[in-house]
Amino acid sequence: MSCPTRLKKIESDLKKLEKMMSKKTFVVEGVDVEKVKATVEEIRTAVNQAKENLAQNNLEEAGESLQVIHEGGFHPGEMMGVLNRLSEITRRLKKIKSEEIKNDIKEVLSPVYEAVNIGDFREANMLLNEIERELWKIMDAVKSKSTINTDMRSRMEKLEQKLQQKIQKEEKQPSINAKQQSYYDYRNYSASLFDKIMFFFGL
Repeated sequence: MSCPTRLKKIESDLKKLEKMMSKKTFVVEGVDVEKVKATVEEIRTAVNQAKENLAQNNLEEAGESLQVIHEGGFHPGEMMGVLNRLSEITRRLKKIKSEEIKNDIKEVLSPVYEAVNIGDFREANMLLNEIERELWKIMDAVKSKSTINTDMRSRMEKLEQKLQQKIQKEEKQPSINAKQQSYYDYRNYSASLFDKIMFFFGL
């Protein structure tokens, strides 16, 4: 895919992401939404810089800026998908009567929330893909319950185990370079997109 085509797609997804997050109904529990909004603003800045480079026919510089977005897990389309699903989870959690059950489900989702809060939406997306289908079933089954029975507890524990197995698998995969290492090597790494771009180019 050519750089102009990639840029057009990224900007289109970014506009959709910005529109989704601007809605009053957009609520995501467990996530620092203000930090996400700041990241979105930084992506917008990077996109504008890429557009300027293209306008000046600096194709290589524009492509490198977009590559950082792809490799860093900041693609707005992927971010939108993750945040949309977490927003739906938040909506369903509100329908669950028991606070204990809500907290148990949030505990299962804690690795996903953590990935989002440090800006690794690619990791969050993979983790959600591992458990989403079963999670919906569980949330529908417990929404009117006051406690979790043994069978449901077992199902939730299996979800937690599935996430841990996915995490361990990701940790064992060799990274291409320091910029692309699994977010579990960077739990406390919260640099802005600008910092990441500077790091990528060694500036």
